[in-house]
Amino acid sequence: MNSTDASRSRRRLVVLISAAVVVLLLVGVGVYGLVAGPRTTSDPPPARPSPTALGTTEQGPRELAPIPETDDPEEFARAVAEALFGWDTTSGLMPLDYTSVLLAVADPSGVEQASLASDIAGYLPNRETWVELRKYSTTQRLELTDVFVPEAWAEAESQAQPGQLAPGTIAYTVEGVRHRQGIWNDEATSSAHEVAFTIFLTCPPGGDPCYLLRLSVLDQPVVLVSVGLLVNPSAASCAAPGGSVQVGDVPDDLTSTTRDGEQIVLGKAELTHAATIIETGNATDGVGRDGIVIALMAALTESRMRMLANTSAYPESGEYPNDGDGSDHDSLGLFQMRPASGWGTVAELMDPDYQAAAFYGGRGGPNTGSPRGLLDIPGWEQMGKGEAAQAVEVSAFPDRYDNYEPVAEDILAALTGSGSASGDPGPARAPVLVGAEPVESARVVFPLPEGTWVPTSPFGPRTHPITGEQSFHTGSDFSAPDGTPILAAADGTVTVPEFSGGYGGLVVIEHRIDGKTMATAYAHSWEDGIHVAPGDTVRAGQHIADVGSSGMSTGPHLHFEVRDGGTDGEYIDPAKWLNDHDAADLDESDVTPPGQHEDCDTEQGTPGDPAPVDGDPDELVDDPTSGGQITVRTRSVYEQTLAAFPESTWACYSPRPGSKSEHPIGRACDVAFGNAIGQYPTPAQLEYGWRVTDWLQEHAEILGVEYLIWQGKIWSLARADEGWRDYSGGGMHDPSDVTGGHFDHLHITVREGA
Repeated sequence: MNSTDASRSRRRLVVLISAAVVVLLLVGVGVYGLVAGPRTTSDPPPARPSPTALGTTEQGPRELAPIPETDDPEEFARAVAEALFGWDTTSGLMPLDYTSVLLAVADPSGVEQASLASDIAGYLPNRETWVELRKYSTTQRLELTDVFVPEAWAEAESQAQPGQLAPGTIAYTVEGVRHRQGIWNDEATSSAHEVAFTIFLTCPPGGDPCYLLRLSVLDQPVVLVSVGLLVNPSAASCAAPGGSVQVGDVPDDLTSTTRDGEQIVLGKAELTHAATIIETGNATDGVGRDGIVIALMAALTESRMRMLANTSAYPESGEYPNDGDGSDHDSLGLFQMRPASGWGTVAELMDPDYQAAAFYGGRGGPNTGSPRGLLDIPGWEQMGKGEAAQAVEVSAFPDRYDNYEPVAEDILAALTGSGSASGDPGPARAPVLVGAEPVESARVVFPLPEGTWVPTSPFGPRTHPITGEQSFHTGSDFSAPDGTPILAAADGTVTVPEFSGGYGGLVVIEHRIDGKTMATAYAHSWEDGIHVAPGDTVRAGQHIADVGSSGMSTGPHLHFEVRDGGTDGEYIDPAKWLNDHDAADLDESDVTPPGQHEDCDTEQGTPGDPAPVDGDPDELVDDPTSGGQITVRTRSVYEQTLAAFPESTWACYSPRPGSKSEHPIGRACDVAFGNAIGQYPTPAQLEYGWRVTDWLQEHAEILGVEYLIWQGKIWSLARADEGWRDYSGGGMHDPSDVTGGHFDHLHITVREGA
């Protein structure tokens, strides 16, 4: 081993430093933790900050220093790394404020803003955790040990098409030690963890300041699905579909070693439970290999893979098949799930099949999302495995799950014949380059079978069939019978298969056609009508989904889009694209979406200025969202905002007896953005919600908006100079709850009087 390798190996042997038993709830970013989505004890989706958020909360927080401007890429990468990991819960600031410092040096075009905000969220504690950490005066800093351009970057650059990378774009892998300090039982305590990640940045030639593009998944320093997917560097960690592994014979025993060096022996009973976890995960769509490893890590940590009764809390639990008696509160079974927390009955939780299904959760899970299983945690695929396990288990000791990752890998290898079964805990994973460019396609086909469809609504301006308002139709609609097969228009790779928002069931496929990256989108399938998963390679004409009428739809049809540049590219006329590739003979449009031009990239569909309310603003009129009544001003806000943002969903009048609220008097509305109430929005839905919120805030005076509540913050026109302030719940709501804190919806109250 050369000296460089030895030095790097020594850096990876950083051990946990503790002045006491660390019960500090030191959660948030860990060596294996990238929190990309909200949950009870981890991050809600990243709230995009307003520049006025810094230094304006009622507690009088201090100002955060900006990241210094520089045209030196390594210097900039070091500054970004330190800003990512440097925070102080006693400062009076919140994670949102630290996020704003990083977004201030983001890509000035704004193209990467939402994706970068999602990346940053994985490195910061969530609001609830932050409040908890504040009790212990927790601070964090990063000790940098190395900053270097990974060898894989040269290969990535060589794969890039001309013009695909902006001049001066580069990647820096950062290695270091994350240090946390706090006070526990009046004594100072600390912890240390190795971290490794990659920063993607651009330093334009000519001396202009560097700016930040994206961040890799923590502990996966380079994750590039071709250089063309810098827009989404975490896409490579998407979950694989079910059915990716098969369990063979269960051995009598297995010896393995934890990351801390402890040797453990698992017997036939434990390995049989592990086989149940693997088989359940294998049969559950969206789990994939990583999800199975996470479940194995959780069961190993919680019970050493034993089905534990708990006769002190539930005497009847001893009557069910078990591997011993546990005593952790009222917890039961492999994953130590608690009946009191809603995981299930004693009988259910003493069934290993039920426990495994509950841990994975998802649409078919027994708890329907509450408590949340792995699939119910937004962004779990981008988290470290230990952090994802902790997100489900909601433990005060998140770091302990990672200790069992080598054992989980050994179990999976032994039972399925996959992976490595060495038992060697080894160092942190080295940088990885995943080469998977969009599939090159030689042909284009029509996305519906011949003779099944009728064109109904072309690309371009139209009166929205549901809202009745003027809008821009970003695709072409083709009416077809419910259940008609939807076909991939060209060879490609699936980037989006999801069910949410105005699209309903949506599939997006990226293609490489004539040397260009394109994407096609297929919308309005029913939830069970999507037949592909992220990362699937499909062929032209392959059955990928079924025609449905979900989302903002008036009847069974395919809404078909073509996007120039990839998944997040510009909308172009699908009819012209199909015609140009000899797949159809359709009438073409000669318009482009608002804000979208050949020579510049601007935000699509930016709405114009609203009009003031006509007539008596306090007169009560029928509420289009309910059977009640709302004021003329409230209806004006509803109608104009919905016209500008048709993908939003509204609920205004509500009786709400016994509560202090403007809903019963017709002066308030709640707005969601494709997510259900009680569910955190996806990053795309969150960004859309911020667009709506920004527009309402900008035009609050003319619309008559009195105040807004969104993402745990409140803004009022009367106190506009204070910016967004922490929302306390108003004495009625729990501000840390997904609904009480308004993380799942925007609340709008309009003023009374002229």
